[in-house]
Amino acid sequence: MFDQNKILDIDEIFTLDLERLNSSSAPKEIYNLILSLDKIKEPGVALNLIKKLNELLEVVEKEEKSGIKTNQSLLKKYQDDVTLLKFINLVGLADKEIEELFRMNLVFAIRSGIMVLDQVHHYITAYNNSAICSKFADSIIKAISYNEENLGSKQIFLETEKKPASPKLNNWIRSYNQSFNPQLRSIILQESEYLSTNKDVLKLSKEERKILEQVIKIYDFLRFPEQLSDRIVPVNILPDQSVISKLGKAAEVKVSSTKDKLMVGEEVLAAYQGDPRQVKAISKEQEKLAKKFGDDAIKLRAEFFKTVQKKDVNRTIALLRILAQINDLENFLGEDQKLNQFLGAIWEKQYGEDFSAQFRKNPVQLKFVRQFLRYVLESRLGLESSDAARIGLQIGNIFVGLGKKSYNKMAYFDVGKKEFIWFD
Repeated sequence: MFDQNKILDIDEIFTLDLERLNSSSAPKEIYNLILSLDKIKEPGVALNLIKKLNELLEVVEKEEKSGIKTNQSLLKKYQDDVTLLKFINLVGLADKEIEELFRMNLVFAIRSGIMVLDQVHHYITAYNNSAICSKFADSIIKAISYNEENLGSKQIFLETEKKPASPKLNNWIRSYNQSFNPQLRSIILQESEYLSTNKDVLKLSKEERKILEQVIKIYDFLRFPEQLSDRIVPVNILPDQSVISKLGKAAEVKVSSTKDKLMVGEEVLAAYQGDPRQVKAISKEQEKLAKKFGDDAIKLRAEFFKTVQKKDVNRTIALLRILAQINDLENFLGEDQKLNQFLGAIWEKQYGEDFSAQFRKNPVQLKFVRQFLRYVLESRLGLESSDAARIGLQIGNIFVGLGKKSYNKMAYFDVGKKEFIWFD
């Protein structure tokens, strides 16, 4: 009996073959990896897996044409996996592919556990260009309006037609739009009113209502971004407009075509992911640490001190990621007295008594976690500022994935300078 929670090792993506795909454990391990990539926002790894699965699926299709029997249900499973991975790699897709994805597979993606709303915001944050983002929003709004995926099994009533209609997503959107009350100023109130009182919505199962709720949240966020900007957790790759105004023209993303847009996206993703060899090495270290220590924060902290002393870069980064994933990095600063006293003394010399006093009084603040990461990555491990900020951004995004919204102010990528920069 294989472990249902096991995740496919990222390193194994490049060595996947048909025999491995046909194993009893592979479908679940790959699906678990997809959910993990969705949670931590790793479009670069998602793209690698898309390429590998498509390569293997092409081989299967050729075998079918030559008369070799294949497992059709398994084939469909991996084709669906490619679809889910595309939602994680929106920043790497062309406009038409994005529109088709949302028109054909939005309900499927949400039902499968993909946090589509977060991925939509990830795309907007990555490009940070009004023309691109406006076109992106219009495409998805249109796609949702034409989406014919079924949601529920019972017909729904459309006020304008005065007759029942099939429970396709486009009809649910029409139903929602017809329910709009101009006297309700808040979009959130509009949504709540519809989802809690509409007779057809109340006939849906709990799971189906949650799916419809997510669709409506995506739909309304793209229609009314200013009113609903706080509803989702942003993931920083590029700075927001307030940061751009401070940095000047160098930080702007200037693109004029789909080709340019994809080039910028690939550049950002490549920069964010870093050296593929290091990604594999860190992933391996995380796996070793997880097997040895599990989620034991005390043992992981002890291992962290040893590893920093040895200046083992990959293992230290792996430990920082794990401590963030188990939500212990802030606790580490707050609870470990030796570390607290040491950092307080160091920072008093570097930044003054007031900074040190603030840290000692309340060490579990973003600015102190950020300063701790800078100290470890730059001062102790000797990383360049941009590379250290890139790692800091990845760790910040782990916190964001845990619901700690403020951590989107850890670091960002400056397209003009082509480097990662810490927030002050």
